[in-house]
Amino acid sequence: MIKRLQRKFVMITALSVAIVMIVLLAGINAANMIQTEQDSDTILHMLSDNDGRFPDNNKDSMKVKTGSLQQGNPQDNMQQNSPQQDNPQQNDVWQKNGSRPGALASPEAKFRTRYFSVYIKNDGTCDINTDSIAAVSQDGARQMADSVLKGGRTEGYNGNYRFKVTVKDDGQLIVFLDCDESLRTMRNFALLSVIIGAVCLALVTVLVMIFSRRAIKPVAQSIEKQKRFITDAGHEIKTPLAIISANAEVIEMMNGETEWTKSICNQVERLNVLAKGMLELSRMDEMSEKPQFVNVNLSETVRTGTDGFMAMMQKKNITCSTDIADNVCVMGDSGRLAELVSLLIDNAIKYCTEGGSMSVKLWINGRKAVFSVYNSYDGELPDDMNKLFDRFYRTDESRSRSTGGYGIGLSVAQAIVQLHKGKISAEKKDGGACFTVTLARA
Repeated sequence: MIKRLQRKFVMITALSVAIVMIVLLAGINAANMIQTEQDSDTILHMLSDNDGRFPDNNKDSMKVKTGSLQQGNPQDNMQQNSPQQDNPQQNDVWQKNGSRPGALASPEAKFRTRYFSVYIKNDGTCDINTDSIAAVSQDGARQMADSVLKGGRTEGYNGNYRFKVTVKDDGQLIVFLDCDESLRTMRNFALLSVIIGAVCLALVTVLVMIFSRRAIKPVAQSIEKQKRFITDAGHEIKTPLAIISANAEVIEMMNGETEWTKSICNQVERLNVLAKGMLELSRMDEMSEKPQFVNVNLSETVRTGTDGFMAMMQKKNITCSTDIADNVCVMGDSGRLAELVSLLIDNAIKYCTEGGSMSVKLWINGRKAVFSVYNSYDGELPDDMNKLFDRFYRTDESRSRSTGGYGIGLSVAQAIVQLHKGKISAEKKDGGACFTVTLARA
């Protein structure tokens, strides 16, 4: 149980860190991609506004855009630095990006930018400028421009080139910007961030595994004390119960059976059942290794278990129908599987209405063996039927002992199913309760 708790602690911590890192890295890479595209679009807008070329006075205009004042008339300088004196379309681009483009602030921008343009005029002539790129010929530039126009998009990517189509008075200008270096940098950054994230997640997981024992140590100690208390108390209770039972028998031998001696014997028996159930749960919790499983004929186990309770069913006038498939075998502990069958059938009989109905079924579903027990019930069942597997849970809030149960049998049944790596569930069905167990077939 402690190991399961430790594994869950490590898994939850690792999953939480993984989610945070995924969100963080995705946000960083998304911001990097958006910034890269914005820088490319800024240059494309500037080239489109200048007929596919950098302005000839780029060096001077860059000084103005970076806010450096030239010598001369201050009023002229103010006019030169005024945004209203710039290209209106270019100002719209800067306003869209929130500031003047940092990518154009350097006089070297013209020389480090690889681009080309194709100007297709309405009269059928074509002006191609490939002076600023060596990887694309004029024929290749025309082919790329025709491909973009056929696609119908006004901006986007064509391979590693980002393009923008601008409609002019006498034709269409298509500007291509080589983004190979920026895209490669972006991909390398994304790959590096994923590797760093994976390494950090692995380190965090290892550290959590190392320190998880210290983190859950107080819980483990508390559980260990609880199990030791249950085990010791169960064994200590047995002795006085045996003495009380023996004394009651002696009184009956001397004075005959009375209402009081009969009540004493009944209560002693009930306490014996409770102590047995608590010790069984404690032993299963303390079981550190999986027991040796053998091939068990579950069909025979279910038939034998059902036949053993027929007398109790007849006493309560319960009608029981059975549908048990032949030769259904599972790998497991034969003794515990027999106990599982007995617990579910006994629970169904206790809570079945007087003169009600029960059904016991066993069938094959693919590679699984499915065993179910149904009983009719007049009382109110909880909305969350899984609560029935909680220790000492009872549907009767007054905790009446009319059924003779302590709400511990289903907890033992659940522990047995978990020991066999199976599943157990409860559901409301046809005015009653149905418990279903699924186990792997042998």
